[in-house]
Amino acid sequence: MASRKHWNEDGLSRLNSHLLWMIKKSKTFVGFFGSIEPTQRHNTSMSLRHPSTGLWLLQADEFQAWLRKDTKRLWLSGIPGAGKTVLASAIIEEAEKYVNDSSKAVSYYYCDYKDEKSQDPVNILGSLVTQLAQQNPDSFDLLRQYYRHCNPKSKAPVSPDVPGLIDVIRKMGTVFEDVSVIVDALDECGKKTAYLTKTLAGMCSTIGAENNLKIVLLSRDEEEIRQCLAPNFTHLRIAAQSGDLELYVAAEIDKRMKDGRLGIRNLKLKEEVMERLVKDADGMFRWVTCQLDYLCELPHDRARRKALKCLPPDLNSTYERIIHRVNNQNQQVRSLVRSTLRWIIHAKERLSVDALCEALSIEDDLNFLDPDGRPTAQDLLMYCSSLLRVSVDGEYLELAHFTVEEYLTKGILESAADDPDIMSYIVRPAESTMELARTCLLYLNLQDFKQDVAKDIEEWFQIKEDFPFRMHAALYWPEYADSHWKDADIFGLAKQLFHPSKSKNFLTWAQDYCVNYAFSWIRKFEETFQNFTGFEETFQEVTAFSTSYGISTLHYSVFTKILRLLLEKESPVDYRLGCAIHPVHIAVAQRNNDGLQCLLEHYCRSIRNTSVTSNTSSVAASSRFTEDKKAGYRGEHSQAPNGDTSPDKEQNSFIVNIPIQYATSQGPWGLSDEIITEYKDQATPLHIAAWIDNYEAALILLQYGAEIDPQDKHLQTPLHYAAWRGSTLVAGLLLKNEANANARTDFNQTPSMLAVENGHLEILQELQIYAPQLNCVDQLGRNLVHYACKAEDAEILAYILTMGIQHTKNVFGVFPLCYVFNDIDVTAKLCLLLNNSETMADANHVDSIGVQLLIKNHRNSVLKKVLKKLPEYCGARKTINTQIGNAVANPLCQAASVGDVKVMELLIDAGADIEAEGCDEGTPLMAACNSGRLSVVEFLIRRGAKEAYCKDGVVYDCIGTAKHFPEIRQWILVGRYTQQRKIADDSGGNREQREFKPWSGLEQMEIPLTGNYGRHAEETTLDHVCRLQRMREDLAGEVLLWPEGCEYPFVGV
Repeated sequence: MASRKHWNEDGLSRLNSHLLWMIKKSKTFVGFFGSIEPTQRHNTSMSLRHPSTGLWLLQADEFQAWLRKDTKRLWLSGIPGAGKTVLASAIIEEAEKYVNDSSKAVSYYYCDYKDEKSQDPVNILGSLVTQLAQQNPDSFDLLRQYYRHCNPKSKAPVSPDVPGLIDVIRKMGTVFEDVSVIVDALDECGKKTAYLTKTLAGMCSTIGAENNLKIVLLSRDEEEIRQCLAPNFTHLRIAAQSGDLELYVAAEIDKRMKDGRLGIRNLKLKEEVMERLVKDADGMFRWVTCQLDYLCELPHDRARRKALKCLPPDLNSTYERIIHRVNNQNQQVRSLVRSTLRWIIHAKERLSVDALCEALSIEDDLNFLDPDGRPTAQDLLMYCSSLLRVSVDGEYLELAHFTVEEYLTKGILESAADDPDIMSYIVRPAESTMELARTCLLYLNLQDFKQDVAKDIEEWFQIKEDFPFRMHAALYWPEYADSHWKDADIFGLAKQLFHPSKSKNFLTWAQDYCVNYAFSWIRKFEETFQNFTGFEETFQEVTAFSTSYGISTLHYSVFTKILRLLLEKESPVDYRLGCAIHPVHIAVAQRNNDGLQCLLEHYCRSIRNTSVTSNTSSVAASSRFTEDKKAGYRGEHSQAPNGDTSPDKEQNSFIVNIPIQYATSQGPWGLSDEIITEYKDQATPLHIAAWIDNYEAALILLQYGAEIDPQDKHLQTPLHYAAWRGSTLVAGLLLKNEANANARTDFNQTPSMLAVENGHLEILQELQIYAPQLNCVDQLGRNLVHYACKAEDAEILAYILTMGIQHTKNVFGVFPLCYVFNDIDVTAKLCLLLNNSETMADANHVDSIGVQLLIKNHRNSVLKKVLKKLPEYCGARKTINTQIGNAVANPLCQAASVGDVKVMELLIDAGADIEAEGCDEGTPLMAACNSGRLSVVEFLIRRGAKEAYCKDGVVYDCIGTAKHFPEIRQWILVGRYTQQRKIADDSGGNREQREFKPWSGLEQMEIPLTGNYGRHAEETTLDHVCRLQRMREDLAGEVLLWPEGCEYPFVGV
């Protein structure tokens, strides 16, 4: 009982582990496609909807036809502020009512003008497919297949694209009985609106009758959208109905009166407000909301009645009224409102309420944060009025509506271009990012952060909590400052932070910057992350490296355009460079080629000024190169661009050839995991350029004297890196400049082998031009044919087979064809090889190893094709019966051990000997008995297999070999005699065929003592009994044939 309990606990533990692994794996590739979750936006829309709003739409004939799939494409359009998003949420809720099992699904998406990522067609389609994938197993498998397509084992991963995602959605439409897709606010995607609309329209135009996908799109009625949708979509115009408006106005007035915001004392005035707002709304819920907000701000009923007589006619006029009211406030309020709107519209990432308020408290003359200067969320809502609202989760302030952003960025120009006071509130990107950059840099230079770096994760999170704006400022100030380096204030603040002395302000910023990048994948789960002590070690490593003595401010300046400005003011020798990862490495990895040029220019100047060699000449270079130089730079790397010769370059070589010793993985340095974990020792900048196919960086490095064939710790050259990663441009540049195409790694691999292994045919072809390689082998004896058989792409194998390379064994005695047998999809490559004369030249090319691989991987259809070819080989029977060494069974014994009867039939039909010794147990029958494979035992015995096997004078039989499997012993002793159909089978060797009559199949019967069974006249009773006893012993287990006309015996026990 105890052992069963332990087994159950252990089994449950394994099950839980497996489920956790499956969940983690599922989240991995679901997250790969769907980084944007629409649920929160849906909940927001639902919270704004009155229960009865939109019933007219749900009852409309066009919508009902869509629900019934009479029409599969529906476009709803409406004017700004008409409540389209709220109606979208109603449509989603209605569609979900019909989803009662996994045969039906709903997928939806809300485009959001506030979030650029939400406007990307790849993110939109990715969100739709991930929602569908989680509602049906077959749909989930389709997404998993596309994930594998994007993440091949032997190639660099590729991002999902629009055509691929559309194909997945189309396929998903066939695995459901009903699929509803709803996409709201196409018009909020800015410059991507036209492309997104064309994409969705194109996807729908090819939906056939067999596809159950139906779609609803919502937007304004704009010309570019109309051109795409009008031909194939049923069009329904929507506007706020008077009934919906009456319900909405009544509900809003009651809510505002209850919470004290609206103090109407005269009930008649309440009716006047309702009547006037419904009458003048012109179908716009948004206009009604703004007027109610304004009425709430007025002090008494007389002012409200007066305001009803002069309401603004449209939304732009409404927003202009709000700006006029703000402009009548004092200067501090006006500045606060401008800054608030700039942060909300142009922040790279949404700021929490606390972070926003802290950012708004920063002023020029501050050295320390002043809590007394921090506004509250209530202050901002009061001054900005209807322009802002609090998000549903209460964490953020956001623009109240898309029309607010339109007015602040464009509408002011149309309605108030001649009013300078109002024009000062227009929110332009350049002015906004300059203010944001300045605020971030002022903040990071405050005395509050002149402190030691955080010692552990707990302290680091405490700092984040105490200073809510800090992480945003640390991460995004370089992006805000990117186009404002000519501004003296911004450059001065950045230079103060990046002083070569590495102030404490710089070190705390560097820690925040690197730690945030190192753990960026878990930033959404900060609560979990904070409580998971397993990350402490990584935190300490990142902190130690990012703030170490050897990492200078110059390293970090590579991420920004401040690099050139810093080097113009300071000599690079002023920066401590005690780390083996040089700024040059970072510039190459970041593709900051202008920064790379700048570094090399200034370092060469510093070398000349400090070198003990006096006869050096100047080195000048340009960051731009002509197409002629790009097209053919062969041999020119021996001279600098101005014609200087090699002595300077020898002095420069410590810069351009310095190896990487260490770098943080997946951090801001831009160096990939593979380089860090596998090639962190002695990978030069040229290696990095080859890895990421940074052609211009490689060209600059070569012009400054970089070695063409430096080796990393595995003896790999940049050409190896380029061949491995498929870096076509850099590979061509290296070959034209006489890189060694025959260079060998410590595993004796050539660039051609890596190109073949990873499926880069174009690079292989170019390598063969410069250095033809026919029969070179690696350390395991594998040539290019072996590599081609392992590669995923059959096209590269087809090319290799035209080269006339011999199909030799590797050091393990394996021919290339066997690699194909172990592949996932072998059909195309198998056809190429089986029709190749070199493959057919030797029977041993298809040896028992290859057959065993097919059996192991359950490739019965492929095995059938291979076995069909065997008769063409000399010695084919020997091939199929061969046992490789003592550890590996021959194919028939292997099939017997795994219980695959169908494979055994194929092998026997191809000439396999069922009595051949091919494993430790002896024959296939003994292997089946030892493995407990009853179906195989039945099959072999009926095919005439001997039930005993003699080895070294010792006899082994089936009964003894199957001692642990009573079901096999019972079948051998009894069952095979009692299974009528199987005994009648004609597969039993040379056994004489007999005709059997219907039979009960029971083991014991009573036989009437008549005829031959009766007592003979000359017999005594004792003699008769003895004769019957002998007959019973002889007949045990046999089938009796009864004479014609004789009744069947009575069945006894």
